[in-house]
Amino acid sequence: MKKSFAILFLTVFMFYAFSNQAVHASEKWKNNRKPVAVFYVPHQDDELLTFGVAILNHIESGYDVHLVLYTDGQASNVIKQMQIEPERFGEIRDKEFKRSAKSLGVHMNNLHFIDLPDGKVTTEDMREIILTYEQKFPGALHRGFSYYDLHNDHRVAGEALNELYNEGEISKDTRLYINYGYYTTQGTEDPMSDRFRKKLLNASKAYKVNNPRFGFHAIGWKSAKPLFLNLEKNPKSVYHSPNYMEE
Repeated sequence: MKKSFAILFLTVFMFYAFSNQAVHASEKWKNNRKPVAVFYVPHQDDELLTFGVAILNHIESGYDVHLVLYTDGQASNVIKQMQIEPERFGEIRDKEFKRSAKSLGVHMNNLHFIDLPDGKVTTEDMREIILTYEQKFPGALHRGFSYYDLHNDHRVAGEALNELYNEGEISKDTRLYINYGYYTTQGTEDPMSDRFRKKLLNASKAYKVNNPRFGFHAIGWKSAKPLFLNLEKNPKSVYHSPNYMEE
């Protein structure tokens, strides 16, 4: 009888000890989890040209950075030069995007692909996407393009972010970035550090590689060469806050 009682006591003790250990482990994981910053990227190369300096700042500040590439990137004029199927063209662009993101220090598990038709994204599409990631990462910081941008796929992200900000659905620290090289809209620059320069140059190289044998066609370089050249000399990320009005 005593032996049975001892075995029962030991079993109960081990159960509670293991349960408490599991609870403490879970709490420890929650406490150690990094804050999340989500960047909404319309096309392959925007993560570097417009967001590059900002992404490096957020990573250095301790954020777990996620990139949401929300179009398939198949409407680029470069596709006419290559005479290639749109789906294959999009795959090649994604390959460049992944190499660039890796050079910036973004984990491959933090890359998300939505594949909406390039040039046809709506504000409603973006609201749904943003709310999905807000639910996935409650309290995350949200970063997108300005609602003053002339490109539809850029502008709708800013419109959606501004609406959701005003509705109280997302963080008060929401930033809307101005398309690189098009600074008619005034904004605030993310700090640029010399520590970032090597990573930015390596990310730029991801869009320059032209080796069709291995599936690289330098699509980004062919599409926006002047912007890449300027980025390598003068990298910057410039943003404005929600509800900003141009003078």
